Amino acid sequence: RNLVARKPLDYNLITEQTAEIRKRAQRLNVYLSARASENDAQDSFPELEGQEMIDALVKLCTLIDSFTENPALKNAATVDAKSENAKKEKAQADADLLAVIKLSERIRKKSESLKDPK
Repeated sequence: RNLVARKPLDYNLITEQTAEIRKRAQRLNVYLSARASENDAQDSFPELEGQEMIDALVKLCTLIDSFTENPALKNAATVDAKSENAKKEKAQADADLLAVIKLSERIRKKSESLKDPK
């Protein structure tokens, strides 16, 4: 909401929320056993600079949305796991989940360094 309203970023809140997102994504990864494809194995999220925080937060929201809306997860009981399309959707879900884990940690680290000391 603050991103859309163009309010100043609350780095304390960002630190807490991205830590929680990462924790839950890692827990999901334990159950889903997501694996990175060879194309996704490279590190696609460089260290963040101060001005890149908003873009990174938007990217994180996009990744979470892509993961949660993936047909491989929504229709897991009715999808033929051997079909080519199902394999592609599962691979995309895996890539999204792993990207959420990596990006949320990068955002957390950067916001930790920018937040107000208490």
